[in-house]
Amino acid sequence: MAVLCLGLLVCGGPDSPWAGPAPAAAHGGQGARTATPPPEDMGAGRPAARARATDPRPLRAKPAAPALDPQALGARYRFSPSDFGFVLYDPATGEWLEAWQDTGAFIPASVAKVPATVAALQVLGPAYRFETTFRSEGTVSGGVLHGDLYLVGGGDSTMDEERMALLVDRLAAAGISAVEGRFLYDDTALTPAPEIEPTQPGYLGYNVGVGALAMNFNRVELFWNPADGPAIRSALRRDYPAAHAVRIAHESEPVDPQNRYSPRFESVLLLPSRRETGMEVAPESWVLPSRWKGTGSIWLPVKVPGAYAAMVCRDIAKRRGLALPSPRFSPVPETARVLAAVSGGTLEQVARGVLESSNNLTAEMLGLAAAAALTGAPADIGSSAFVVQSLLTSAIPDQDWTGFHLANSSGLSTASRVSPRQIVGILNYALSEDGLPGVDYAALLPKLSWTLENGKSGGAARVVTVRAKTGTIYYGRGLAGLVETHSGRRLLFGIFVTDAAAREAFDSTNAHEDGAQVSKARGWLGRARAMERDLLWNWTSRY
Repeated sequence: MAVLCLGLLVCGGPDSPWAGPAPAAAHGGQGARTATPPPEDMGAGRPAARARATDPRPLRAKPAAPALDPQALGARYRFSPSDFGFVLYDPATGEWLEAWQDTGAFIPASVAKVPATVAALQVLGPAYRFETTFRSEGTVSGGVLHGDLYLVGGGDSTMDEERMALLVDRLAAAGISAVEGRFLYDDTALTPAPEIEPTQPGYLGYNVGVGALAMNFNRVELFWNPADGPAIRSALRRDYPAAHAVRIAHESEPVDPQNRYSPRFESVLLLPSRRETGMEVAPESWVLPSRWKGTGSIWLPVKVPGAYAAMVCRDIAKRRGLALPSPRFSPVPETARVLAAVSGGTLEQVARGVLESSNNLTAEMLGLAAAAALTGAPADIGSSAFVVQSLLTSAIPDQDWTGFHLANSSGLSTASRVSPRQIVGILNYALSEDGLPGVDYAALLPKLSWTLENGKSGGAARVVTVRAKTGTIYYGRGLAGLVETHSGRRLLFGIFVTDAAAREAFDSTNAHEDGAQVSKARGWLGRARAMERDLLWNWTSRY
């Protein structure tokens, strides 16, 4: 792992809005700009990537570094001047300290989780909790529920087998030991979708199905070996044969030339676009290429997480002595009352978790929930991202939003675009009282540090501390957050690198299966991370 690598994404108004800092005086949005800093108290931003905490050799810090030449910097790492952009901003003084292509539009990758979390915190509030409930219109007598039992999702992306077991236990504690009626699930509080990003391969474990019901982050683990064949298990290594099936393709089956070595989903009739009220669920079925050999395991996405969660719930209930019929889909009636409920952590805790883990599902569900709360109705992933985008552009009206586009809330898209100046504007807004009062957004960003050893003077080693979010997609890299410099200044920064043409070529041939192309793309990312490190070292030394 490179020294600066936080999260991995291989691959989307207030009463007193922040007016935004004044623009830099010279050279517009293109080209290098270095504002003359105050003679004292110089500071720089912090890197948003994960340092190798276990590296036994501390990085040696040079004495005060010279001002950066952006074109020379790009040449050093084999990037064209138009491939990258950055900006460094002092929120205490309102100064834009340095900039290059700071209004250029770049792929944000997982840095898009910053606007998603900011919007969710503003709309729903940091104390908000997502609930999963059992509901019914029926009556209870002698421990028997006379009526249908509904499992209703409220948007908790962190729902897992343990919490589902707790929900079942709470149903029993409410005096229900048997159900005379159907077992139904409702995941429509958020618009269901079989995958986050249709343009990305559908077998990738981070391109999962979405809906208001989730289970184990909507992914399962596929194991295979020559002796036992393939098997699919949950995150707790449990088998749910009613939920998933897997088989090896016959030699005679046609092979997609762009998908020769990857699993193929074949249960298309189960997808939300095909389902009807009352339809009984069936296992999600995967086909493995006949050429798969040896032993291994990979994560697969769950395409219909509502049905999966319901089947896991049924299995857990059975092990606890509560027999439930096979689940079916049906929206819950408004008159149904809550029989039992469980909730996840506070939204502030969830936001901290998604910024640290970079989980795509959680980011999308936050975006969907924020948009539904704002508009009063659930919308699809793209429409919800547009609501998030509109909220921020309205809240920060003096920001130049040219080119700003969120295709989704996770960053799992090559269509999203953001400029370094725009992401710093969003961060500055989030850190202001006008943006998220009562929330220390900087504390939600991952805290990272590494040691710089003063090798020439023999002085004490210095520690560089950052709080930031990374975004990583083949041929797209982003890093944005807050850096504390050697002098103690806390500066905001955004750094982006994008090669849109290379990414388009990568996608056109589904190069995820081409080892040489993947290696080339990873090399590109390594150079992007190294350039980030160079910039941040320079800034922390000079400011």
